[in-house]
Amino acid sequence: MIEEFAFDRGRTMGCDMGGIAVGALAVCAAAITDTIKIKPKKFDTEWQESARLWVALIGPVSAMKSPMLKAVAKPLQAIDNVLARDYQREMAAYNRLPKEEKQQREKPRQKRVMAQDVTIEATQDIMQDSPAGILYYSDELSGWFGSMDKYSGARGSAKDRAF
Repeated sequence: MIEEFAFDRGRTMGCDMGGIAVGALAVCAAAITDTIKIKPKKFDTEWQESARLWVALIGPVSAMKSPMLKAVAKPLQAIDNVLARDYQREMAAYNRLPKEEKQQREKPRQKRVMAQDVTIEATQDIMQDSPAGILYYSDELSGWFGSMDKYSGARGSAKDRAF
């Protein structure tokens, strides 16, 4: 399916099919919850890994990297939009409750499947309500690296990089 999608989108958009395919693989990996794991070694029951891929599209300015990323992230973005609407509806209902009822109920959680251009702190909040995992989508690789040193001149920046 990914091959067909990559060829179709690549031909239609006039861009590299390999970039579409690798981006689609990353989106598919993000759609698999972290509760699903594989055993890389058949007889090693302790070593298990979830579907986690790091992908960077690198090319000249005219390589259509941003349109490729948007095309592959579109299905996950649609799911994230539905989750956002559901959360807004749940919060509106929660906010209409009398104070006593609010204290007895748990506040709705905002589940997400992707995050885009957010700080480390905001990512932690998103992950707290989205234990299945998310796709972190960043259009600019240099901006993503730069965000890791955002709040510190020199000391403490390694903490954000590690996260």
